[in-house]
Amino acid sequence: DKFFTVANWVNVLNNLAVPGIVALGVALIVIAGGIDLSFSSMLACCAALAAWLQPHSFWLALGAPIMLGGLLGALNGLIIVKVGANPLITTLGTQWLFLAVLFILTEGHVVQGNTAGPFHLIANGRLTGVPVPILLLLLLAALAWLFATQTATGKYVYAYGSNQPGLRFAGVQ
Repeated sequence: DKFFTVANWVNVLNNLAVPGIVALGVALIVIAGGIDLSFSSMLACCAALAAWLQPHSFWLALGAPIMLGGLLGALNGLIIVKVGANPLITTLGTQWLFLAVLFILTEGHVVQGNTAGPFHLIANGRLTGVPVPILLLLLLAALAWLFATQTATGKYVYAYGSNQPGLRFAGVQ
């Protein structure tokens, strides 16, 4: 009788917000017919960078990890597309590469940011009674849906993942 309560469902959604946000990005890769095993290591690298930059600048700690994630993803993409390597093997290898670099840079220590400030408010704050992580998940899910279904690039991702030869026969490069 305590499981199906609003408070419990809010707690469950709040705990699933970060994995849900990561799953949005991975879903686009899977929809495109790819696979990425390195996303967890990328997340760890980006989180460590954010924690390290947090005392210096909120905006830098917010933007730099996003750029790092893009660069690490681009590295995977370059290896897969330009070298012609298998995505499964490539991302399995870069998963361990990213973790090794992170381990070397942190010397195996836990990297922890400040427990107060804007990141604390994002992680633990509420807006109109709803936890901010849930609102971020819903916002990003809506944006991912809009991208995937309402833009030419999103429709291309779907087409590429479902029928690459048909896409080439249709003249799409």
